[in-house]
Amino acid sequence: MLLLPVVPLWAVTGGAGEIAAGATNAVFMLVTVLTQLGMPWLLKRIDHRIAFASGTMLIGLPTPLYALSSDLWLLLGVSGLRGVGFGLLTVTGAALVAELVPAAQHGRAAGLYGLSVGLPNVLFLPAGVWLTQQIGFGPLFWIAGALPVAATAAVLGMSRVRAKPAQRSGASAFPLALLPSWIVMSIPAAGSRRAGGPSRADGLRRIHDAGPVGSRTAR
Repeated sequence: MLLLPVVPLWAVTGGAGEIAAGATNAVFMLVTVLTQLGMPWLLKRIDHRIAFASGTMLIGLPTPLYALSSDLWLLLGVSGLRGVGFGLLTVTGAALVAELVPAAQHGRAAGLYGLSVGLPNVLFLPAGVWLTQQIGFGPLFWIAGALPVAATAAVLGMSRVRAKPAQRSGASAFPLALLPSWIVMSIPAAGSRRAGGPSRADGLRRIHDAGPVGSRTAR
């Protein structure tokens, strides 16, 4: 979520308008939701560790591509790839809660999971804009890409987990487990769309121009 306000800002520096800048986050969210819809089917067929690792890699590996250009089509394509990764990661996390926690504690565990996902988002959203001013777009994109890839190492400490056939009806619980994080994310995400609007475009460009040399060499 570090990049939710940053990618529209990067699009604005490339000359994108309000709708185009907001589309970067819209594509990310849309692809995330579409991926989540297919996750119950997928998790019955593959090891949860594979899904988790695929999610972190798809979130991280494409991210430095943002630095190549602020062209809208590139930004939309990378956002779509990252949306697939985020969909894989969020649902796999909720599925692991359902599989590893005793049934009597599912509600509490899902709430704690949502809290652990949502609270960092509150910190990372403003941190993204601040870091852009401090280090520029290019370095931030590399950092935001490296962190999820490094998190892939977490699969080494996981036991093999696959959905139990007897819990097939529990697949519908995945979206409920994700609600806390999406509620936290949706409000700031809407705000990041407005950040790309014409009324603030000049201000955002001034932030970009005032940043370090790295922000101008990222194109």
